[in-house]
Amino acid sequence: MAVLALVATAILTLSSCSTSAGTSSRIDLLEREQTSEDRLPQSVPTPEYMELDPGSTRLAVTHDGIAYYLASAQESQSACLYAVAQTDPEQFIGACGGLGFSDEIMHGTGIPLVGAADSYTLVADNADVRYLVADGWEQIHPNILIKG
Repeated sequence: MAVLALVATAILTLSSCSTSAGTSSRIDLLEREQTSEDRLPQSVPTPEYMELDPGSTRLAVTHDGIAYYLASAQESQSACLYAVAQTDPEQFIGACGGLGFSDEIMHGTGIPLVGAADSYTLVADNADVRYLVADGWEQIHPNILIKG
C-alpha cells in the first residue's frame, strides 16, 4: 500500500517544464547498450498509461543509498526517472516527461525515501542547470538533479 502511495504521489506531482527552446532534448545514456545492472528491480512497476521499454532502462547513478534509473517509452518521445532505495527496492518513486524542445524533461516530487531528496529533475544532455543549482538543486549526474 505504501508503494502505491509513493507511485501515486510521484505521478500526481509530475510536471513537465520548459526552460529553453531551440534544440531537441536528448539523453545519450539511453543510447548505450543495456547491462544487467541497468534493469529496474522487479518490485518496481511501470506506469500503466505508458508502455515502458524494458530494454531502455539504464542505471544512471547511485547517491545516498538511492539508485537512479532512466528509461524511455516504447511508442512515444518520453523519458522516465526512477529513484529506488538500494536497501529496499519496494521503496521508490518514478515519473516521466516528454523529450521535446526544453532542457528540463520532467520534474517530480514525492515522499522522500530514506536518505533521498523529495524533488527530482531530469534534464537533457548539456542542459544549462546554473539556475537550478543557484536555487539549491544538487546535480548528481549530468541528467539528474535533486533537492530537499
